[in-house]
Amino acid sequence: MADPLDASRLPDLPIAGYSTQREKETTDAIMFFMRGVERDRILLLSIVIDGKGKFRHLAMKQWRGLAIDHDLVDSVWEYFKLQAGEYPIQQRDRLLRMQESPLAKYGLVDVSV
Repeated sequence: MADPLDASRLPDLPIAGYSTQREKETTDAIMFFMRGVERDRILLLSIVIDGKGKFRHLAMKQWRGLAIDHDLVDSVWEYFKLQAGEYPIQQRDRLLRMQESPLAKYGLVDVSV
């Protein structure tokens, strides 16, 4: 029997795979970074809004020395794009407005768009 929610789930995390210590370190660095971004919604949305090209440039610069190619970096960005969902600009703007208002965290201010 087919899972009715299968289409709404995120795919597996992109992995580099490894057979050497250097490849393991590469995969660990990517997974550590991805977990950190997943915990910071504003950062995740900003990465998606800035686009794949900027993310690729910054990631390749940050991870130079590791065994990372453009396809892997692009797959990480595509995964972030899926996590961001629809309307990332509006989501980020709403979250930023919520951070600015101390009453918003108590639900006392309407932060709707």
